[in-house]
Amino acid sequence: AIGLIADLAVGTVAATPGPNNASVDHFTIKIQGKAAHVSTPHRGVDALYIGSQIVVALQAIVTRQTSPIDPLLIGVGKFHSGTAYNILAESAELEGTVRAFSPETRKNTKERIDAVCGEIAKLYGGAASVEWEDFATPLINPPEGTREVAQIITDLFGEKALVSDRPLSLGGDDFAEFLLTVPGCYAFVGTSNPDKPDTCRAFHNDRMDIDEDALPIAAALHAEYSVRYL
Repeated sequence: AIGLIADLAVGTVAATPGPNNASVDHFTIKIQGKAAHVSTPHRGVDALYIGSQIVVALQAIVTRQTSPIDPLLIGVGKFHSGTAYNILAESAELEGTVRAFSPETRKNTKERIDAVCGEIAKLYGGAASVEWEDFATPLINPPEGTREVAQIITDLFGEKALVSDRPLSLGGDDFAEFLLTVPGCYAFVGTSNPDKPDTCRAFHNDRMDIDEDALPIAAALHAEYSVRYL
């Protein structure tokens, strides 16, 4: 498969063996506490406080329970809790994401998040549950298929066109699901051109554009790979 990418110059194509894109998992943490007036906190269970402790503790999974050379990201982007400034929150709900580059780290991290949430909530008298949505597995290019694509890139466009060490991306891509079943390679065709400033903007920006000189490159790569495969 071929993807267009703004962090590479037009005229270049990346075919990098091994991990390329992270897995993407979405989690929702639901915390149950007990409401009380802030003047009598001992009569309640503060779900907001529990949620705050969880947000902080999740980062210890990255910094203290995962190898520093094994890239991992845990991010919390939503936190809803409380009904008034002077009432202990009865409930809280957090949403976030996990990004990992290996199936093992992905599995272990999800298990640790489940444990952290349950134990912290229990410590302060509440309860917590974690709901998971699996969006994408890590995108890992097999060495053999990637070598085939790299050879085609150099044959068609020259050695200077090949990028074999594109940095890891913490964005996910569902082409990873195909690679679990069928050997292949995900190549990235560069679309940026400094002479056309909007082509250097990151994707998902409302002003992003591509240098359309990248389109014949992508089409030629697809066609040549098909011919050689057949």
